[in-house]
Amino acid sequence: MATLAPFTLPGMNSFMAGIPHLEEDGSNWAIFSMRFREAMQAAGRWGHYDGTTPRPSPATVKTRKATAEEDRLTNAMDRDDTVARYLLSSRLPDTTALEVCDLGTAEERWTHVVKEYRATSVYARHDLETAFLEMRCPRGGDFRSFLTDLRFKRQELPPVSR
Repeated sequence: MATLAPFTLPGMNSFMAGIPHLEEDGSNWAIFSMRFREAMQAAGRWGHYDGTTPRPSPATVKTRKATAEEDRLTNAMDRDDTVARYLLSSRLPDTTALEVCDLGTAEERWTHVVKEYRATSVYARHDLETAFLEMRCPRGGDFRSFLTDLRFKRQELPPVSR
């Protein structure tokens, strides 16, 4: 069996620093989800969120008692998943963190957050696009300043998911 590296918080601080807190209205979902995923991938912990790091189970007959090594690996995985749940919750709005606190694994929590905020972000994107398309340079206004503002507003639009 492969051994799991322990999940350490001190090393995670540098990864977490670049992740914004998710806004309650989901307006920053696109950047939050991208940065959270990349930080967890860089830390080698994305498997807790996408389910590719399964909880170890004995490969032998289920009726026998687990070996000390199997117990150690299972305990390490449980501890790492607890830390993964904390890392996610620390970047969520309080109301969302309370919604997911009873879900058992980091994967279950991430799935719930994605489902909720992906739908919200569609509405937020639509609102931003509408506001962007309705922008007009005021009659007699500074056209150069308007174009500069328009360029910055366009950068606020989240990328189109395909």
